[in-house]
Amino acid sequence: MRRALPMTLACVVALACATGGDGPRDASPAPAQRSELPQPAGGRPQHLVVVSVHGMSPAAYGDAGLEPWMPTVAALAQAGAAAEWMVPAFPATAYPAHATLVTGVATAEHGIAGDRRLTEQGLADGPLDQAADVQAETLWQAVARGGGRVAALDWPSTGSAAIADLAPDLALPAGASWLDALARLGAG
Repeated sequence: MRRALPMTLACVVALACATGGDGPRDASPAPAQRSELPQPAGGRPQHLVVVSVHGMSPAAYGDAGLEPWMPTVAALAQAGAAAEWMVPAFPATAYPAHATLVTGVATAEHGIAGDRRLTEQGLADGPLDQAADVQAETLWQAVARGGGRVAALDWPSTGSAAIADLAPDLALPAGASWLDALARLGAG
């Protein structure tokens, strides 16, 4: 197999939302506290790539010895770390789940409780797509604090984030081009 990147690579393929997933492999409860990733052989990796596909289950990248129908993602998972299951954020929708993934805290702490902000009348208004909507430290903030560099491509709640290479998540009308919208924003 040819390596896609000539670097140490830790890849986390995460279920962004429990819908469509297989769930836990046993009935034992998940740990209540955060768990640390195992240290890779050779020390700390130079790069971390987090890939999240909303609603994807491990079957897509080679669960239980089956032939994966997403071979590139399977190769990334094989080269790094992959989630077999996760405890979903509540509610288990895209924005709360992704905020939980990048903060490591529950919805009540990061403040993203749905995919859209609500008006005073309780009606859905706009998406919670701005970094300022997240009320806890994010992975990109922790990396920047440690002197690292981050790139984000279409990750929820990254609008106006202090990310070196940012192509933010954008709420677009049906039929609109994401690439054209990014060009209008000046995203490189």
